[in-house]
Amino acid sequence: MKYMLVMERRPKDYMPYDYSIMPEYNGADLTTLEGIDAFTSQFNDENELKSALLAANFIDDNELDKKMKIIFKENEGIRENKYGVCYKNRSNLINSQFLISFLEYCLKEPQIANRIYNEFAHQKELSEVFCLVLNVMKNVKMADNPKNIYYVRYMPYNEIRALALFIINNFSGIISYEDRVKAGEEHERKRIPIQYSA
Repeated sequence: MKYMLVMERRPKDYMPYDYSIMPEYNGADLTTLEGIDAFTSQFNDENELKSALLAANFIDDNELDKKMKIIFKENEGIRENKYGVCYKNRSNLINSQFLISFLEYCLKEPQIANRIYNEFAHQKELSEVFCLVLNVMKNVKMADNPKNIYYVRYMPYNEIRALALFIINNFSGIISYEDRVKAGEEHERKRIPIQYSA
């Protein structure tokens, strides 16, 4: 599936740009979520990205209030990526280490686990490993094998991204921001002391 980073100038009116001529372009494949994230995670937030677009003469001052979106083709139509654009302040949490830590926390918080399950259970074309993880979230108290959450390591990038951004967007109040950077480091899990507050 090919993706595109665009500005929505008016409802359903999407403007793509040639990001490859911007100084910030890093050679990433901007038709993939990984490539788009590698590009957008150089910016702290949407305003910084739009300032770069303004400096490149891609947009005018009157477009600074428009939203940046990721779109893709599906069933002969254009759809927006539900979880949005990923900027620097979120990019370090799009990895399996962070997700495993958070899902371990969910084993003690059935309501949060159930919200995760309800978000993804009816989505099309989920990988087999994501389905195993979701089965634990469905009812953590009765899960046949709670250790199935560790299968998150084998999920494709688009699913890791969707799950991480859903968690960040909905449960940021219980993520210890002091430990966010540690979540992205490649250490043994026991050395990543992510803390959560009730």
